[in-house]
Amino acid sequence: MIKIFKILVFIISVGFVANAQNFTKVPGAATDVAIAPNGSVYVVGTSKRVFKWNNSKKNWDTFYDAGRQAKFIDAQNNYLNTVNSRGQLYTTNTSTKSSRLLKSLGSGLKDYGQKGAMILSTGIALNQPARDKKQTLADAPINNKVAAVNEQSMYVIKNDKSIWFCQRNKKGVKLPGAALDIAYDPIKKKVYVIGTSKRIFVWNASRRNWDTVRNTRNDFANLAVNNGVIWATTAKGDIYTTASTSSGTSNTGVYKLKITLQKVTSFGPINKDGDTFLLAFNPTLKIGSSKTNIKMKDRRYAKMSREIQRYGKGNQLYVTRKRNESDFDKVLIKPGKNLRNTFSINNSGVFEIPKNTPLTESNLDFSIGINFSEVSEGTLYLNRQTAKLNLKEILNYLTGKKSASNYDYDDTQFREEARKLGVGYRTLYLKTQSGKRYIEDNFTGNYSEETNNRKRNVSLRLNRPVSLSTGKVFYTIELID
Repeated sequence: MIKIFKILVFIISVGFVANAQNFTKVPGAATDVAIAPNGSVYVVGTSKRVFKWNNSKKNWDTFYDAGRQAKFIDAQNNYLNTVNSRGQLYTTNTSTKSSRLLKSLGSGLKDYGQKGAMILSTGIALNQPARDKKQTLADAPINNKVAAVNEQSMYVIKNDKSIWFCQRNKKGVKLPGAALDIAYDPIKKKVYVIGTSKRIFVWNASRRNWDTVRNTRNDFANLAVNNGVIWATTAKGDIYTTASTSSGTSNTGVYKLKITLQKVTSFGPINKDGDTFLLAFNPTLKIGSSKTNIKMKDRRYAKMSREIQRYGKGNQLYVTRKRNESDFDKVLIKPGKNLRNTFSINNSGVFEIPKNTPLTESNLDFSIGINFSEVSEGTLYLNRQTAKLNLKEILNYLTGKKSASNYDYDDTQFREEARKLGVGYRTLYLKTQSGKRYIEDNFTGNYSEETNNRKRNVSLRLNRPVSLSTGKVFYTIELID
């Protein structure tokens, strides 16, 4: 019985401790800290001046002097937002250091930080200084601290120190525990708090509870987290970080980019007996000056696994066969003959991209190739194209370095909600669900004159309108751990 008890105590103890972190004290004293998505670290010194960490010197550079009397800061890649003790919000270009007074938030401001999230007497708001845009997400004057996830959701600490997850137009969800400060890691997509014990904890989604960050001190007051690296200040103003080189970020490891071929939808059949399609779907990634093909890993098949592995080339997630070839019937897609049908596929694969890869146009070639045909009566080519994707901007969005609002909308009919990710690249739908970012896209037909003639002939034969947008192909792109 004693041995069993010891084993149980060990298992529970391990479950409540996060991966080991070593906190190192760095020079200086500060009252607030912020980390930009690119890893640049800023603090408000006890002198109320703003400083930026210089990793080569292992010390702080003055970002600007005490004339601003800084109290809160929010760091982005291209600008730094500062609120002074009078509630005046300034935005500063981090390259030119040119500043402008954006607005006065008043003396009732309780907190201002990550992504410009703030707590005012009228509620919680998200401010985006680069666009002078403010969105009120909740009427919650009882809140004390805030950490934004995106434009629609955030974590808050209420005046009673309880911890909540809030989303626009939804009821807040209370999390266990009590806290003094809160931060969200946009890269690892994890939330951290300083508990009432003044120790740092990280949320464990599988356990629905908090894990203690190993080696945490018990005197922390403020924190910021980026890519798993913590910067924190104590009640006395001492500054600590878990960065092994005091740089704030790591450029090692790989991005795991998962592509999923989701489904095909049919909007009314072309033929009385329903439509039959052939689909070839082939993501391609080439990296380096010689454009070396990157092999897709961890391919998972919900449909046609044996046929794809046997006949597919490269990184194909679906394949076609000619009518006179074996297994032709096994690769056909038959959504049905109703007005609207869905044929689920859910085949996926993963590209592993080294994080130190130069994300330049000359160094990358990322595309999706598709060949889609209706083959009930002969072969009708509905969609044959290769779409070029902007991998750099895809990673910028998925890692949280940029938000959807950083990209303009597409002005093409039927793709108005898609975002432009660069000249010459396919526009994509930038999505967020339950705090996780992903990209969605779909292919519709690029019809030939032959296709349009077929459409007219079929319409006359069936005595009804026919849509050859039938057979819309959907896929998603996301980062996985």
